[in-house]
Amino acid sequence: MSFLGAAAGLAAGLSYALFIFGFKNASSIGKPQTTLTIAFFSFCLILFLFADKDEAAAVGTSSDIGWFLLLGILGAGISFIFYVIGIRRTATAPQLLRWSPW
Repeated sequence: MSFLGAAAGLAAGLSYALFIFGFKNASSIGKPQTTLTIAFFSFCLILFLFADKDEAAAVGTSSDIGWFLLLGILGAGISFIFYVIGIRRTATAPQLLRWSPW
């Protein structure tokens, strides 16, 4: 395990935690679908700045396009549905602090 690998793992975990809390707060203001759409397009815009445009264009004509779509639908689509269901059923921190079994 390298330092760069450990740093990337920690950065990924921190980014995911920030996304969860930000998404939870934004979902209480608006619809989860709208919040996710804005987050998705913002990330795409940032990613576009760093992406190799020729490689990205080659994906559309690749023989593996079916695998790309399947991975996107199963990896992101279905898991997001379960994520939204879980977020709606999860209590907020103040609710958890008020809860007492006695």
